[in-house]
Amino acid sequence: MDESWLCSQVCANCLYAGIIVIMKRPQYHFTPPRNWMNDPSGLIYLDGKYHLFYQHNPYSVKWEHLHWGHAVSEDLLTWHHLPLALRETEEGVMAYSGCTVFDGNNTSGFGTSNNPPLIAIYTEADGRIQAQSLAYSLDRGINFTPYEDNPVLDIFTPHFRDPRVFWYNDHWVMAVALAEEDTIRFYGSPDLKTWELLSDFGPHGAIADYWECPDIYPLNLNGQTRWILQVSVGDHTPMGGSGIQYFVGHFDGVQFTTKQEAVKWMDYGQDFYAAQSWLNAPQLTTIGWMNNLAYANASPAAEWRGQQSLPRHLSLVNFAGDAYIKQQPIPIASHYKDYWHFDKPRGELDFYGDALDIKAKFSGEFTIRVNNTVIGWVHDSLFVDRSASENIKFHPEVSTRHEAPLFFALEEVRIVVDTHSVEVFAGPLTISSLVFPTKQELWVGGEVNSLEVWRS
Repeated sequence: MDESWLCSQVCANCLYAGIIVIMKRPQYHFTPPRNWMNDPSGLIYLDGKYHLFYQHNPYSVKWEHLHWGHAVSEDLLTWHHLPLALRETEEGVMAYSGCTVFDGNNTSGFGTSNNPPLIAIYTEADGRIQAQSLAYSLDRGINFTPYEDNPVLDIFTPHFRDPRVFWYNDHWVMAVALAEEDTIRFYGSPDLKTWELLSDFGPHGAIADYWECPDIYPLNLNGQTRWILQVSVGDHTPMGGSGIQYFVGHFDGVQFTTKQEAVKWMDYGQDFYAAQSWLNAPQLTTIGWMNNLAYANASPAAEWRGQQSLPRHLSLVNFAGDAYIKQQPIPIASHYKDYWHFDKPRGELDFYGDALDIKAKFSGEFTIRVNNTVIGWVHDSLFVDRSASENIKFHPEVSTRHEAPLFFALEEVRIVVDTHSVEVFAGPLTISSLVFPTKQELWVGGEVNSLEVWRS
């Protein structure tokens, strides 16, 4: 066996025991240079570069000692790693998730009119209290200085986290989670330092142990602006463990409202969480942590643990008389090396690899097996079954089969396969799953009319 595929029995204990484990890096997906990574944070497009900050433990592959890692990219595929942006304090106060904003008008006073600051707004957590704090950078995010009067927003509670800040007309707005109350609270500020309570949203939709990592942004539907409020649900989702629900509604600078009753999920897999969109980007684009709170600390690891999803462009579309988010993966053609087209393919195909982009068109139920993972349409569901993927049962809460209900005519799917992941896109449905295969294969059954495959 090629040792680059070796992931059997991989866990953090192997690392601490001094056993060298080799696990091949993904080609399309961001991974940290070393050690632990979870939530994307502080996403902003600035001076032609996408900044990705992320929750990072620089000391081990376990969740603890959270700092902010930092990387930049011009195409969301090739990343340049930068020094740590925010650090855990000497007293053990961790830098939890948050956001960054470019204060172009220098409302905060941290910069000047000629050199406005980039400001990180994040949760400081000491194990007892969570509060919102600021740090500012005058060199476009390379170095941050914590504000001397932190925290800027403290309601003296242990579950108050993950601020998302943006400019609305004439003031800053913060959406932040009152996690245990399943509520997103909105605050307003003229300068990012002083905050006034505006409104609350929730509990609504899927109620769980907690809500966190809100994101809010406008999208156009048939010439009208709709606002999306996106909430990460910490547990008890239909997929198993954590997931992301979203609401389609309206925002007036003070309050978010919606008439939505049914729960809408951003992803029907078990491995898409804490997604955030890039502020100021040319096209609305999001990325999520590709793991699950239920088992993240137990997932296979090498010198690093954790990857982000493939970045996705977002739009709002109408299906069955209702508005849904549609996600499309960013262009990855720059990584393509080979291409093959199959008409009415059946059985084993002599074209495979560990990084593939697949487009399938069909006229009825189908099955596609790729690298130990089965994707298909049966009855009224689109499904991904990873039960044959090696090392996927590393935790009792790992579910191996995930289904998305079909409420529209399905004629085409796109499947992006990488070294340790499968992401399926079909209209407003996505299914994202971690996989740890031991072989490369491509097999087709059912009523597939054509298959296009790009190999990287």
